[in-house]
Amino acid sequence: MSPNLLQLRLASILALGSILNTQGVVARGRGGSGIGKGIGDAIGTLDLPPIYTAVFALVIVIIIFTLSQFLRAIGRLRTPKLPPDTPPLPYQVGKLFPAFLLLYTLVFMVYNILYAVFVAYVWGDSGGFLPEGYSAGMSFVAQLSNVILLAALLAIIAYRERIQFNPAQSAFDLKSFLDGWLLSTVLILGIAADALEGIDSQNMAIAYQAFLFVASVDMIASAAMVYIRSQKSGVEDRIIRNMMFVVSPFIFFGALFRIIDVGITYNNRDPLFDYSALELAAVIITGVVSITVVEIALRMGAPPKPAKVKEGGSKRGFFGSRKV
Repeated sequence: MSPNLLQLRLASILALGSILNTQGVVARGRGGSGIGKGIGDAIGTLDLPPIYTAVFALVIVIIIFTLSQFLRAIGRLRTPKLPPDTPPLPYQVGKLFPAFLLLYTLVFMVYNILYAVFVAYVWGDSGGFLPEGYSAGMSFVAQLSNVILLAALLAIIAYRERIQFNPAQSAFDLKSFLDGWLLSTVLILGIAADALEGIDSQNMAIAYQAFLFVASVDMIASAAMVYIRSQKSGVEDRIIRNMMFVVSPFIFFGALFRIIDVGITYNNRDPLFDYSALELAAVIITGVVSITVVEIALRMGAPPKPAKVKEGGSKRGFFGSRKV
């Protein structure tokens, strides 16, 4: 396993550990000091049930992680400055990918803020009420974030394929057009599910999740095809390799969970089933998938970092292996 892949997997494990440990931090907040105490006191005043206390705390952690990634994504909009004599091809990601990545982190962060407010008002002792249509609006923001993330990943795959194998390709690309049509269909189905009520809303929600799963598989298949093509051509593309072996498993896992989630939600007949546990699992899985995928994406095409200055020596240039 390469050092970069090992670092990324360790980062995902640490992110999961941080999220899972949040409830313990909040529980210890009243006996500690500083940020832990402040968060614990703030959540304690909401008087949430224990499981929704954990949900609320997890969402706050996700917001903090995503805010950090949003700020870093802003920097990715600038053209990276490469050290002299460094070939630019391994670092080129196009214009759509960083723009979509920035937009995704913003929309996903807004969704989690809306969801935190929803949990506080619905399950807490706030004494207030949410405006009509709040839940539908929150669902739309979540659906939009799912579509934007897949759009960003499909954009980087299409761009890397073009500059590696078809640099003279025209601006119009049928595959990209069909991908855009598929993602538009997913978003339209999500909007319809939010606008309708009763059984019609459920049917549209199932259709939305089904098409979102298809779009996720389409992204994975696109990465696989470009990777296989690069292997046959003897082209080493670190970005496509990481899309294939690091990003794709997380995307598939997230898509599979959403299918299972909607199946349980709309087909369960057990009146004693604890939906709050399913909601907690959804927050954890969604958070880990988003944080990990965005962290990997932020490293794609990033310029190499300068070597540390050794005592009694001088800089030895740049580590070319830092790119992802």
